[in-house]
Amino acid sequence: MAERGPVGPTSEGGFPAGLRPVALGAGFRAFGLSMIGPFLALYLHNILSVGYAEIGVIVAAVAIPPLFLGGLGGLLADRVGRRRLYLVSLFIEGLALLVGGVAMDLHAFVGVLIAFGVSGVGGSIAGPALSAYVSDLTTGSSRTRAFTWLRVGWNVGFALGTAVGGVLLVFLGFAPVAWGAGAATLVGATYLALSLAPSPYDVRLAAAGSPDAAPVARPGSMANSLGILRRDHAFLLFCLAFALADVTINQWNVTFSLFVSGPLHLPYSYLGLGFAVNGLVVVFGQVPTTQLAIGRRHTSLAALGIVAYSLAFLALGFDALVPVAVVAVFFGAVVLLTLGENLTSIPFTTLPSNAAPPTEIGAYNGVFGTIGGLGTLLALVVGGAALATIRNPVELWVVLCAPGVPAILLFLYAGRRLPTSSNRA
Repeated sequence: MAERGPVGPTSEGGFPAGLRPVALGAGFRAFGLSMIGPFLALYLHNILSVGYAEIGVIVAAVAIPPLFLGGLGGLLADRVGRRRLYLVSLFIEGLALLVGGVAMDLHAFVGVLIAFGVSGVGGSIAGPALSAYVSDLTTGSSRTRAFTWLRVGWNVGFALGTAVGGVLLVFLGFAPVAWGAGAATLVGATYLALSLAPSPYDVRLAAAGSPDAAPVARPGSMANSLGILRRDHAFLLFCLAFALADVTINQWNVTFSLFVSGPLHLPYSYLGLGFAVNGLVVVFGQVPTTQLAIGRRHTSLAALGIVAYSLAFLALGFDALVPVAVVAVFFGAVVLLTLGENLTSIPFTTLPSNAAPPTEIGAYNGVFGTIGGLGTLLALVVGGAALATIRNPVELWVVLCAPGVPAILLFLYAGRRLPTSSNRA
């Protein structure tokens, strides 16, 4: 059963008033991260002359520490509190981006990798704490809608950040854009530090240390939490499906940029506008998509989203092979894959909290992110290797979309084993 935390006053659409600072802070953070994050692979390839295959391996290696520390972050969120861990992680993330800009200015390859790796660690630890914070204030379909509005706030920032970053790269270069990214992220972290109240779980956790406090449910040892997760076979099956899906989905994060600026021969400005369109489709499309999804199975939504991603990627491949209205196809593919993103975001943000016992919400979100992150690592390696070795663009995307097939089958199978209360949006 999911935690039945209190649901604060809501605005229309089921968004708790207590989460409004989180959504606004997410917008600041997304603006900063998206100014430079989507363009990191381009810096490595175009400025430091790193090959496609090497980029995949390097980015995957840098992502390993954040991957496992994110799981630890989930366990810590249940023990030290959501708000405290979230804020510390955000400040680490922003400071690391500033250092990354210095490394880019010096063309210091190792410095760039370390700085962006540390930033990734901050983001990975922040993720489970944020998910647990949102879940403390919501339940049922209200939780689904709350994650939707949080995603909208994030993508308002993402749309602006990618558009600004893509344009500024042309005039200023990578290092100044990275400094601006770090500054914007720190502004968001500072705003949250001043405005974000402790969640109900944070309050109970703090009160539990008082000698006069009433007994409250607290998590046991970390080993005990991992034991609870190990016995939840249906949830682990969902996590495995997510990992396979991520091999296809996360081609959007690295391979997409390299493919668009390489085989598709579109300039940075179009790429930046494409990322901005992605953000705008989320801003204006996520809420109605979620409203249509309420009451439906999370696993079915995930399967349908993977289909949309795959069709979009294959359309790019065909257009690179036989160029016809390249710009129109590019933006059409961005819209289609974003529809897939809107669908998959609903189960991926909500189901781990739904499936978790009351004292294990952070742990479930952390382990979910860690298992899915293994798919992300594989996506980086496979994407780089495929770009370096497969010349036919259609064959390239067929290979990269192939892991989505077993993922779809596993999602549908897991949907029959998960409790209905966990698997309904």
